[in-house]
Amino acid sequence: LIDTATGAQAWSDRLRYASLQPTAGQPVPSVQLTTRLRNGLRAAERRRVVAHPEARSPMDLVMRGDAVLYEDPDAMNGALEARKLYNEALRLNPDLIPALAGLVFSYDAELEESAKPDRATILPEMDRLSSRAITLDRTSAWAWVSRMDTLEWLGRWDEALVAADRVTALDPADINGPTQHAWILLQTGRPSEALPYIAQGLAMDPLAPSWPAHFTCKAELFLGRYDDAVAACEKASAENNWWLNLVYLCAAYAQHGDMAKAVAAKDALLKLKPGYTIAWFRATYQSATPAFFELVDRHLAPGLRKAGLQEK
Repeated sequence: LIDTATGAQAWSDRLRYASLQPTAGQPVPSVQLTTRLRNGLRAAERRRVVAHPEARSPMDLVMRGDAVLYEDPDAMNGALEARKLYNEALRLNPDLIPALAGLVFSYDAELEESAKPDRATILPEMDRLSSRAITLDRTSAWAWVSRMDTLEWLGRWDEALVAADRVTALDPADINGPTQHAWILLQTGRPSEALPYIAQGLAMDPLAPSWPAHFTCKAELFLGRYDDAVAACEKASAENNWWLNLVYLCAAYAQHGDMAKAVAAKDALLKLKPGYTIAWFRATYQSATPAFFELVDRHLAPGLRKAGLQEK
């Protein structure tokens, strides 16, 4: 990928194939190439707008918002700062779907990162923004990603699954379709059904498997396969030092009997997320089904208690 303004190489990567004919269930090479190239292009564009703050077109503002949202070490601060940029983009172009979707994702981050988000305000706003995005363009995969995300937080699970499948139908190279389908299945208490969708997401982007590892970690823990859960959660945490990966890693270690590692993971979690408790986890995912919380009570919460994480 070449920056036409400077002639410099902005990105490169390589995928090797023994055959251009994929095995059963695997994506064709063009899907993987599209996924990798798009990720490289987005990263290059984020670097460009950060380096050139004078660039103020609506899409420049969206890309700058994306850079803040996904790269600020303080995720809550990143969400609030990104929201300002998305709103500024919408003032210039009220129908810009990436800006509408960006706002939805900033609220998603607030719901997951904040101890006491204002759900009564946030959820109706996400509903309004994602519905508007769909109304503007029903063929936009990004609009459907924002709608899927909103429906998950609203606990409208059947509609969320339809939206996830719509994302994949519109854009087979978008990893959000299969990985979020898996997360919806997990939140409705079906971890074994989630695994094929996680594998699909991994196959789509084999060189950047952070999200598939994260969801594999959750699925294996909720299936009670603690050996596999430890391996997957260690991989997810190594790829992305996110506090939520440490929640599951802590529980997996404890349920596997690795108490020293479980306590170390708990301490690392509290360093990133001071005051985190089991009740905080339950409040965050309160829209999930009773079947999900049965899995939490059987596999996640007991592990966190063994490691010494407080209940409230």
